[in-house]
Amino acid sequence: MKCRIPSWLMYFGGLLLVSLLVLSTSPPNSESWEERMKQEYPVWGRLCAGTLQNFAVGGQALSRLDGARFVLENHPQSEFADDAALLAASFAWDIRSSATLQALADVIGRHAAGKFIVGDPTWQRYAPRLVRAEAGGAPQAVGLRADPWTTPSLVNAYFAHLETHPNYTGDEARLTLAEYLLRLGDTTGSLAQVDAILMKYPDAARANADLQAAAQGDGSLIAQILRTEERALLFRVAVHFRRTNDHVACLAAADHYVELYPDRPYGRYVQMIRGEIFEARNELAKAREAYLAAVSLLERHWAASTLNGLPIENCVLPVLREIVMRVLRIEEQLGLPRSDLAKWLW
Repeated sequence: MKCRIPSWLMYFGGLLLVSLLVLSTSPPNSESWEERMKQEYPVWGRLCAGTLQNFAVGGQALSRLDGARFVLENHPQSEFADDAALLAASFAWDIRSSATLQALADVIGRHAAGKFIVGDPTWQRYAPRLVRAEAGGAPQAVGLRADPWTTPSLVNAYFAHLETHPNYTGDEARLTLAEYLLRLGDTTGSLAQVDAILMKYPDAARANADLQAAAQGDGSLIAQILRTEERALLFRVAVHFRRTNDHVACLAAADHYVELYPDRPYGRYVQMIRGEIFEARNELAKAREAYLAAVSLLERHWAASTLNGLPIENCVLPVLREIVMRVLRIEEQLGLPRSDLAKWLW
């Protein structure tokens, strides 16, 4: 039986298929992240979306493609050259062009060990905060300041950890290639790229190291790192649910995700998908269990999560209510007492 694709799943699919474009950090040294970034602003500033306006020429701000080309042409030995290469490969041509696919393959081959960070949400939020425009003068790199979400020490701890435990440009380019192949209709080729990532990282060792570091001192931000292999497994779940309609393969990938990442925020979407499949099969007890797991994850990760600077409540409350209605409907069908989750409907 084919499942209806609900609104929350369309959001999830869109999230997975967004281009995953990011910056990299520098070789280890004794300086903090913010001190190094102050010095390197003339390079990374041309790759960061929040600072491109500072490099306007004739009143025309750079695009990220312009910035990437500038770095590749003028700073080819920079630690940010790998990120620039990925940005250029992703933005220079239409995704339907064979040149785009070849450019991404070139990034995979040439920059496999490059550290990938430009698209990291924490980078995108805090790198621009290092730059302040002086009255009547050029923008100057300054020190981080506290904001409503965190402190400079937490930000520096986050990037110190990411320096020694990075995501890699080659892996991220492979996942971008998987997305582009899927858009071209090459599902087999897309999944082959995902498989290559998952074979390289067969377990949750990197995510577990992040969680251990997050429990130490100023490490709380580290828990927000999303590893390439976790995104790849989420991608596999979504592809089988939305594209191949292979629910056996989808459940296998979803169960594997739940096993590896039992308490990760995106697990709520995986549990929703499991619930959708079980409900379509009329396996109502299993569907209820999956939906309840999704609600539990939503509640646990609610307070700490933000999206576009807005409380996550404003973004996911409709999703939560839809799941609750499904749970209540199943409980009625099974003759179970009405759940206290009904409180979310008011």
